[in-house]
Amino acid sequence: MTNRNFQTFLLLISLNAFLCCNYNKKTQFASQTINSNEGVAIDTLNFIYDGPKIYTLEYFPRNAILSARIKECEIIEQNSSSIRVARNVQFDKSGNIVKDENNFFSYWFEGTVRGKYKYQYDKTGRKLTMKGIPQEDSKDSIMTIWNYTTAGLLFSRDDYEFAKMLKPGADRHLPNPKDYEKYPTWNKLRSYQFSQRPDGVAIEIFTDKKSVNKENYQLLFDPNDASIYANK
Repeated sequence: MTNRNFQTFLLLISLNAFLCCNYNKKTQFASQTINSNEGVAIDTLNFIYDGPKIYTLEYFPRNAILSARIKECEIIEQNSSSIRVARNVQFDKSGNIVKDENNFFSYWFEGTVRGKYKYQYDKTGRKLTMKGIPQEDSKDSIMTIWNYTTAGLLFSRDDYEFAKMLKPGADRHLPNPKDYEKYPTWNKLRSYQFSQRPDGVAIEIFTDKKSVNKENYQLLFDPNDASIYANK
C-alpha cells in the first residue's frame, strides 16, 4: 500500500468514525417530564382499553409476578401435532416486563405485534421506553416513548420507526428507491396525546405535528355497584 493510499485509508476510517458518532447522537431518545395540566391516570387509561379487571384476562399480573418472585414465564401453544412457545417474558425485581419475545399476541396500546421487545422503567415503575424488532410484514425496528407530567399523569406516547426517510418533495404515494434518504434514522410515526376531564378522557393522534384524529371517552359511574363504564 502506497503512502497516499494509506492516508486515504486513514481518512476513510476517520470519516466513518465521525459519521458513527454523529449518528449515535441523533438516536438518543428519552422520556420527558412535561409541565402541563393535561394527561391521564394510567389506571383510567388501562380501564378504557382493557375494561374492568374482573372481565380482563391478565396473563402476567404484576402483583402476582412480584409476590412470587418470578423471573421468566412462557405461554405454550399446543395442538394435536405440534407445541410451540407463543410468548416468552422476563421480569425485573419489581414485577415489570423487561423482555418480551412475542410469537402470537398483539398489543395495540404498546405498539407491538409479533417480535422481540425490551422495556425500561423509572424508579416508580412507570414505563419509559420500548424498543423492539417486529416480525410482521418485515418492518424495521420500532420504539415507543412514554412522557409524563410533573403530576405523574401520562401526557403522551410517541411511536418511532427506524427506517429511511422520504426526501423532501418526494411522492409519498408512489415513491421509488431514489426518493429515500441514503441512511435510516429514527422517524416519529405518530404521537398520542392524553387529557382527562372529571367525566371523560380525550385521546388525540398527531402525525407530522398535525392532529389527524381525536377520540373522546365518557366515564359513567353507577352508584348502585360502584362500576365504571367507558362509552366512546
